[in-house]
Amino acid sequence: MTKLQDFFTKEFKETLSDPTNGFFGEAIITYEFTKNRNVQNLSQSNSYNVKTKVRVLSPGIGVNMNSGNPDGFADYPVYLQADTSLRCTVPNVTATLKRMFPRTLNSSVETNSNTSDGSTKTRSNEHTNGSSSSNINTFGVQAGLGFFGDMATGNVEVDYSHSWESGHSKSNTSGTGYDSSQQAASGTEMSIKDWSSYGAAKNLSNDVGNNTIGETSEWVWAQSYPWDVIQFHQLNGTSVQLPTYVLNRLQIIEQEDGTPTPILQPPSHLSLFGIDFTMMAEWEVTFPGNLTSIETLDIHHNFSLLTATHTSGTDAPTVTLNTDTLCSQSIDETNIDLGQYALAPLKAGSGNGAGIGFRNNLFDVQPSATQTFKIVSQANNILVTGSGFEEVMTTSFSNTAKNATFTIIFKTADLLSDFRLLLRHWIAPGSSACKLSCLINDIWTEEVIVDQSEGRGAQNNMSSIELRNLDLSSVNYHDYLVVGTNKIVITVTPETPTNASNQYTLSALAITDSSD
Repeated sequence: MTKLQDFFTKEFKETLSDPTNGFFGEAIITYEFTKNRNVQNLSQSNSYNVKTKVRVLSPGIGVNMNSGNPDGFADYPVYLQADTSLRCTVPNVTATLKRMFPRTLNSSVETNSNTSDGSTKTRSNEHTNGSSSSNINTFGVQAGLGFFGDMATGNVEVDYSHSWESGHSKSNTSGTGYDSSQQAASGTEMSIKDWSSYGAAKNLSNDVGNNTIGETSEWVWAQSYPWDVIQFHQLNGTSVQLPTYVLNRLQIIEQEDGTPTPILQPPSHLSLFGIDFTMMAEWEVTFPGNLTSIETLDIHHNFSLLTATHTSGTDAPTVTLNTDTLCSQSIDETNIDLGQYALAPLKAGSGNGAGIGFRNNLFDVQPSATQTFKIVSQANNILVTGSGFEEVMTTSFSNTAKNATFTIIFKTADLLSDFRLLLRHWIAPGSSACKLSCLINDIWTEEVIVDQSEGRGAQNNMSSIELRNLDLSSVNYHDYLVVGTNKIVITVTPETPTNASNQYTLSALAITDSSD
């Protein structure tokens, strides 16, 4: 089943491996991006909500159920540190950490949500005819008793009633019903035993050396029982200094035939069987109004894992922090196109808002001979980028490639509706005809010839490409679309490249239901 969040989500899994100490776990990382038109402070800003969810799994040391671990428990995880920061090379970008979870806890972490999509249809007919009679006897007792010293107070009442009932009934019922519902959400559940979590926001907005923006979210996960690595990590040589009551948790001295025998106790269950922790943070990232490049973002992660060992001793166990085998790894996800991930899926129908009129004030990045332009529909369900256009939205094919290109990106979850792409465009008087080669989802190609100048009637200035036709009786039955993200790359080329009057103008485009 397709979940609504999947349209805005990027997810991947990375192996955590230290160059010196080898494998120490894996990270499952999920990003969710949504467009946010922020109108606070009597203004409007180009903002995105960026949510990151990081799940870290690291193996424990296991348990030998046959012989136990009489010689000690070695190299079990006791401390995990993870942080996430945003980086961006676009000037004047700001980021504000809105939410962070968990903050500080030592019991449990839980994030829940549901996904459902269903419908029911019922039809019923019912006929009843009959009679009934009954003899009803009811007895009731009401008591209220109290004491004042040794004297009882209050009263007791007994109710008696008798009735005879008879009746006749007849009814006919019929009807139909239909109900449908759709919900979308996602989440995870996690429980923690004998570990604690500490979350903090680190302000690194002034760290311009690595283009970090906003606050960095940082989490520390630490074993808190049987010994707390945060509270007790003072080293005496190579061993950890622990008070007697903590050492007694790790080793029990039993008398066997008058001889004291040490019985070594294990670390926490999570350290034995492996850790599985989930962290989430959400930022609001705001870009300046006059962009010169498409909004991209880098997300940086750091992971560090520290292990410990404790062994049996004659009077007390020895506990060691393995600082010399500290494992760490960084993960960078770069050049994330926020506009594509935040694009909303379009629906069928003429009122879906899936249309763009190319006007100066609607561009996120203005077209020019030296930069890639970007524009999004007002409903945020069509994204168009391209190059080779000198102005809005006209090209004279003056670049070295002698063509212009633009890419249309949209998403859909609709499997049943027929869609078509409408292009309103023309050539200049005296220009040679232009050919539009349309590559749909990197597989199918359609060609359109534009040979009319502006004002030659709406039909002559309009081209239509059927993207999906599910009429089985039609010779044009086809389906170019996929559930999820669809891409159409259109290359515009003049049929006579040497003509000095060549000029092509794209006025508007839309994706509509073919029945409109």
